[in-house]
Amino acid sequence: MSRSVHVPNDASQVAYIQTTFETEDDWMEFKEDVRSILQQKFPSFDFSDTFMWNEELRILENGHSHVIVSTYGGLTAISLVPKHENTLNKAWCGQVSGSFLRTLNQAFGENALRPIGRASNGEVFFERVSLLNNDLVPKSWDEGHGNPHS
Repeated sequence: MSRSVHVPNDASQVAYIQTTFETEDDWMEFKEDVRSILQQKFPSFDFSDTFMWNEELRILENGHSHVIVSTYGGLTAISLVPKHENTLNKAWCGQVSGSFLRTLNQAFGENALRPIGRASNGEVFFERVSLLNNDLVPKSWDEGHGNPHS
């Protein structure tokens, strides 16, 4: 089994970004950029900086969700995860998931990736998001395929 970026099983949406963090300052700047981008789009998000599970850092939260960041080997996953198991939180995340992904894909441009398949060993394959064709939200994964890492 191969090692990969960790994504929460209950994530409503995941943005994948190709990243390189050469220093701790690069990592800190990336987190601040993500916070700023998402707080501008979703003002209800508040600052957080807490490890949630294994390798997942909660960088934002509101009454309905957490924004979780995990990185490994040049791939960073930014996940929108409902708080608690209740219908209202899942519904809110479902309502904003397209906008969440679109916002991050636009912000990170050519570094934005989308999953296109998975091998039998669990390895996920990605392609660059096409910004020219306004292809910011991958239809196949949005429409019932769920989290490609689950």
